[in-house]
Amino acid sequence: MNSYPTPTSGPIRHRMFAIEYHCPECRPYHTGRFFKKPDPSDLAQYTAVENIWHNMQPVFVPDDAIPPGDATDRLHRWGYHSYQQMFNPRQLVGLELSCQAIAQVSDARIRNALATNLSDLLRYQNMLCRYDTMALKSLDIFSVHGFPVGLVQCESNLLGIVDRRKGTNIGSGGWSNIIAKYTKAKTYCARPFEVAYRDGRKVHIPIHDEWIGDHRHDSHPHERRCVVLRCQSATHADLPPASLDAVMTDPPYFGNVQLPIRRTKSPKA
Repeated sequence: MNSYPTPTSGPIRHRMFAIEYHCPECRPYHTGRFFKKPDPSDLAQYTAVENIWHNMQPVFVPDDAIPPGDATDRLHRWGYHSYQQMFNPRQLVGLELSCQAIAQVSDARIRNALATNLSDLLRYQNMLCRYDTMALKSLDIFSVHGFPVGLVQCESNLLGIVDRRKGTNIGSGGWSNIIAKYTKAKTYCARPFEVAYRDGRKVHIPIHDEWIGDHRHDSHPHERRCVVLRCQSATHADLPPASLDAVMTDPPYFGNVQLPIRRTKSPKA
């Protein structure tokens, strides 16, 4: 019988037991999704990347301790004491190499855009991701408000898999998925729209002459706006009358975000 969690022993160790793969050539002769048991080649490749990580001198991977908190205390109970422990060697190598490649990009706008994408990628490239058995894809670490430590974890393909026939991504959690999402967001900023339903179909209604951001790069001359970000309570904001075009909120507010439930025992009488 196994006993878990055991915080003093560190995080639970995992073993690879199933791989979901994509095979466009096999699709006409196959029904359902593609799964396989890891073969010796798969296990050897993982061992090889473990050796690469142990011999690597990372520059960007932090080894900061995980601080105490309402959500992080759960990590401590499961043996996670540093952020680096939340990733397996293959993820650490991929993320470190990604950071090195981003740091070498000379164009500041592109470099910052890639760094933003990397931040989003981290949600899927860690060992707290789970497999969504309904949608059949990886769930990111923040799919719930907390750190969902479980016994079965899901590792997403770092680069992502693209179906070249359809021009769409397979699964979730890879670079191709994140960049595709970022591209859609930037396209919306340049050409925003509203969504309406007509005859049961969803249609996009363009908002002409509107754009989002501090620069508009598709106009001549380039248009500029002043965008101000303030980290403060809206109750203390000094906003002159008629100074805002719109106010958008994202409930729930203040302390109403659900947090992990703490279970306590009643004292004995």
